[in-house]
Amino acid sequence: MNVLDLVTLNIWHDSGPWPQRRELIVDELIRLKPDLVGLQEVLGRPDAPGQAEALAGALGYEAVHAPASRRSDGAWLGNGLLSRLPVRSSETIALPAEGVEPRALLFAVLDTLDGELPVFVTHLAWEPALGAVRSRQLEAVLGAIEERVAALPDALPAVLMGDFNAAPGAEELSALQDGWVDAWSVGGHGPGATFDPENDYARAWEEPAERIDYVFVEDDPRALVRRAELAFAAPTLLDGKRVWPSDHFGICCRLELT
Repeated sequence: MNVLDLVTLNIWHDSGPWPQRRELIVDELIRLKPDLVGLQEVLGRPDAPGQAEALAGALGYEAVHAPASRRSDGAWLGNGLLSRLPVRSSETIALPAEGVEPRALLFAVLDTLDGELPVFVTHLAWEPALGAVRSRQLEAVLGAIEERVAALPDALPAVLMGDFNAAPGAEELSALQDGWVDAWSVGGHGPGATFDPENDYARAWEEPAERIDYVFVEDDPRALVRRAELAFAAPTLLDGKRVWPSDHFGICCRLELT
């Protein structure tokens, strides 16, 4: 039996007081001690370490960055993965954009004591009116997962983490109802809102508190969710102002592999 602690967090790129936020993210990762960390809105730079590498270097993780869209300053915004497990391979898969901000799927194969673990990290379109786009993006995500997992016949059940920008029960998430386990629905308590106006950075969007960030695990008796909890969900008072790790809260869950 192998126990893995997984975290997902949208880090809000370098918005707000990033140096202070970065320290809060590092402090929370030190507290949680996760084996895997899926990140969204992560900046990568062609000529210097990006945000994933900076976080990994501070904590001894291996880092992977999957770019999705390029900013005017040359930085690439995308997904990231921090891993204490050896990364055997990784890949960036573009998702349907259809005239909106490009999105991507990060795929990595990790070595565990029980075999190869396929891990996927993604971030779907954010605009509330783009449910149909999110549906097509998720269809592409699941198609990519099916294709890549089929090439790993002895692999462990896949893990899919990320910011899906849709609340539980949303039509665009219906494709995940069969074959996948929502870690929070099994191991969490309460609504588990990850985008909440209690967070000063999220309040400006004037949206209700909702759970839009997820850890999904393939529905397989070899992978059992033992618990799930919110993380990165408390501010720190710095120079008289509340500083939050991000505009999202994260999710941490424990996965038991047998």
